[in-house]
Amino acid sequence: MIKEELNRELKILIYSASNIQAFADLASPESNWRRSGWTTMFRKFLLITLLLQGGLRTGCVKMNHNNLSNESRYFESPQQAVEKITKLLKQKKFYELACYYDLNNSDWNRSILESGKFFIREKKPPLTHPAGFRRYKHPFAPGFKYQRIEPTSRDKVFRVYLAISITQGEDMPDQIGTSEFFMIKHLQGWQVLPD
Repeated sequence: MIKEELNRELKILIYSASNIQAFADLASPESNWRRSGWTTMFRKFLLITLLLQGGLRTGCVKMNHNNLSNESRYFESPQQAVEKITKLLKQKKFYELACYYDLNNSDWNRSILESGKFFIREKKPPLTHPAGFRRYKHPFAPGFKYQRIEPTSRDKVFRVYLAISITQGEDMPDQIGTSEFFMIKHLQGWQVLPD
C-alpha cells in the first residue's frame, strides 16, 4: 500500500514538473509565442494552472478519508475495540477500521479492507438472520457485546468472545447469539487479526 502511495505521489510530482517546464519553454526568449505578445497570457495561464494543480492536490489530500493516514492504530483494550469497531462498521468507515488491523504474516491486502469488501457481504447469503447479522463478514456484526478474552497457543494472540441477546417475543426465552474474533497485543496496544 505504501509503495502504491509513493508511486502515485511521484507521478503527480513528475506531471507537475513537466507542465512547469513546458510553460517555461513557451515563455522563453527563443519562443515564437513570446515574440508574438503572448507572454502575459501564458504567465496568467501558468499561474492558473499552478493554482489549480495545488488546489486539486489539496483536494486529494482532503478527500483521502478525512486526512487519515494509513499508519497502524491500536485499541486500548479488547472491550474498547468492540465498541469502536461497532461504531466504525455502522458508519462504514472501513478505511479507518483497516488501520486497526495487523496484516503482518497475512495474505490480506490493506486496499481490500479499505474498500469494505473484507467487512461486508455484497450478495445476500441463502440463509439469513432477520437482524442482518450475515451481512457482516469480519470481525462481527454490530449489536454484539464484549464478553471475555482467552489466550491462544499463538504468542500474544487472544480470542475475543462476544454475545448478543435477541428477544423472541412473548412467552419465549431470549435467544443468545455468539461470535468471536482474534486480536494481538502489542506494546502500543491491541490490533485485530484478519484470520
